Amino acid sequence: MILSSLAVIALLFVLVVMVGGSLKDEFEIPGSDTQRATDLIESEFASEQGSVLNLVFAAPEGERLDTPERKAAIEGVIAKLKTSEFAPSGDTVGIDSVGDPFSDFTFSDSGRIAYAQAQFSDVIETKDRSRVVAVEGAVRDAVASSGVLAEFNGDAEFPPIEQGTQELLGFLAAFIVLLIVFRTLVATSIPIALALVAVGTAFMLLFLLAGLTTINTITPILVSMIGIGVGIDYSLFIVTRVRQLLAEGMSPCDAAAEAGASAGRAVIFAGLTVAISVTGLAFFGLDFVTKLGIGGALGVLTTVLIANSLLIAVLAKLGHKVDRLKVPFLKPIDDSEAARQHSLIARWGRFVTSHAKPVFWILLAFGLVLAASSALVRLGASDQGTQPTEQTARRAYDLLAEGFGPGFNGPIPIVVDVNGDEQAPQRVYEGVQALGEQGDVASVGEPQFNDSKSVAIVFVTPDSAPQDEATADLVDHLRADVVPAATDGRPAAVYVSGLNAAFIDIADRIMERLPLFLLYVVGVTFIVLAMAFRSIVVSLTAAITTILSAFIGFGVLTLV
Repeated sequence: MILSSLAVIALLFVLVVMVGGSLKDEFEIPGSDTQRATDLIESEFASEQGSVLNLVFAAPEGERLDTPERKAAIEGVIAKLKTSEFAPSGDTVGIDSVGDPFSDFTFSDSGRIAYAQAQFSDVIETKDRSRVVAVEGAVRDAVASSGVLAEFNGDAEFPPIEQGTQELLGFLAAFIVLLIVFRTLVATSIPIALALVAVGTAFMLLFLLAGLTTINTITPILVSMIGIGVGIDYSLFIVTRVRQLLAEGMSPCDAAAEAGASAGRAVIFAGLTVAISVTGLAFFGLDFVTKLGIGGALGVLTTVLIANSLLIAVLAKLGHKVDRLKVPFLKPIDDSEAARQHSLIARWGRFVTSHAKPVFWILLAFGLVLAASSALVRLGASDQGTQPTEQTARRAYDLLAEGFGPGFNGPIPIVVDVNGDEQAPQRVYEGVQALGEQGDVASVGEPQFNDSKSVAIVFVTPDSAPQDEATADLVDHLRADVVPAATDGRPAAVYVSGLNAAFIDIADRIMERLPLFLLYVVGVTFIVLAMAFRSIVVSLTAAITTILSAFIGFGVLTLV
């Protein structure tokens, strides 16, 4: 079994190398204003299909960028980016155009900060990351000697998935907890090793799936989080049961088999419940969220399969060696039935059962208070302004906000489908201008038309940062008041879009479909547990506590 499992994992690795795909961020919100606007832009503004990299330049505090030396360095590297060295070639993406950082719109009033947009020939994917890094390196090298700081953001600048520090800290915490539980290094290492194998296998399956469909860059992070958690959790069940059976005198093979039949069975039902439940994310009707659910289910099912095959085989081979390398500074735990009756957990269990009613009502009241606070949660999504300051995208974000105002990083494009109403874009423009007089809008650009003058875009810069609630209120105001006033009784169609609008559309979709998702989770939990325990009461109790725990989690998140 061990060799067979390793052979399957090796085969998966070979398949990933041969036919595995790459990750690509692709977010669609079917039926929303944001999606309609995006579709119009993609169809009518064909020259702007590639990813954009913002080249952000900054002089030292209190100094200016337009000194002869600094201006020459910046203009020199801009000219270099327009040469064949960075141009697209064959299937390799490259730069189609680069803007002027010293224009009236791209040079800050203070003279310290400026930016230029580099338009790539295509959407930047993970495999194209080296091209972006090459551009950033060339820019930094060219301007550093003149004392100019260069940072980068935009949709072309996404850092590679760095899953190291957080996972390492998680494994370290798990190692300490398991060491206290098992008191031996061998038993402690087994759950962590299984989690690593399970996550690695799930990653390989995920990249195979990426060869068939679009998988966004956040999915592997979710897979690792779930895989590490359930990998350690599920293997903990089985390892603990094997050690107990060995302590009771069973042979290693019999102990492993019995653990598989008892703890392994519980792992199967637990894993099925989680895996099927997360696929319910498909109810939200958002493809990228559905893929998150598929990735999460993949991680859980992989862990369940490995726990009930490779793990049991390893434990059968190890036998009593699982208790080797005892920790000298911790007293060994007696795993016999008699000793377990005197443990702290057993005493706590007896206390709870003997005081069931007061414990139930106290915890229920406390849980309901926390669950009620979930109503205060404000849904949204992170942008480059929430990234760590170690990343260039965050530093560029902060520089642009300093030089051009907090709303610069979250422009709101209003897309106008003229439909014969030629004055519609101008009416939208004038309506937004009126908001500027009230202080809600920092600036509004005149309508930009496509070649056939059938579609126009009016860019609105809010007076508030993208994450501020005031920006979300502005989007709602534009949709509820400005757009209807501009299109009342006329054929033009107007769509408010952009990142902030997309967040609102996603949040609205989630709240709209949340009851269906919760009903699905409750139903799955009830059915799977009814199959496992043959008890309606137990299954219904588990389903209700699942929903309650979800709302309590939202409540705690809101308070934090």
